Amino acid sequence: MKTNKSIHTLNIEQAFMRIIFILFVLTLASISCTAQILFRTVTTSTPTWNITPTAITEAGNDYSSEYSSAENQILLNAYVPLIGLTGQGNGKISVHQENSTWNNLLTLSIKRTGSGTLEGICVNCKLYGSLNEITLTNIPQEIFNIEAVLSIASYTNIPLQLKLRGVSVVLPVKNYATKVIFTITAI
Repeated sequence: MKTNKSIHTLNIEQAFMRIIFILFVLTLASISCTAQILFRTVTTSTPTWNITPTAITEAGNDYSSEYSSAENQILLNAYVPLIGLTGQGNGKISVHQENSTWNNLLTLSIKRTGSGTLEGICVNCKLYGSLNEITLTNIPQEIFNIEAVLSIASYTNIPLQLKLRGVSVVLPVKNYATKVIFTITAI
């Protein structure tokens, strides 16, 4: 009988260890899901906007000094986390320019042209901020905000338009390039 008792005890210990292991795995899965819910994220379509000025055919003429992209040149997606009651459900979207080959006579501006689509579940959600142009610099500037009391949601396809000013024959002939960087932070 003693042998049967020790086998029975061993089976209980193995079952207990399996339960602890399963709970550990479930806890890790829960932490992974929580991390996705707690962090704000912002993504964009990755367009390239190329401008080719019209050729100048007469002496003394200049290029058009201003070029506008399509109103939805950039489509931005912003996710705010679940815990709006603690202030975590809010997000400030900022934008700045990171130059690689640029001339300071050129200015690039951006503006939000719509609100996009709200996808998911959201209580008291609102996207707000100016629809006016912002001249981009290397210092992040607020472009709009998202507020949510309780949210498992994202705003998708928020349309943005770019405008380039300062194109002229006085600029050295070369290709100019810059990056537009978006950041989402707490309000």
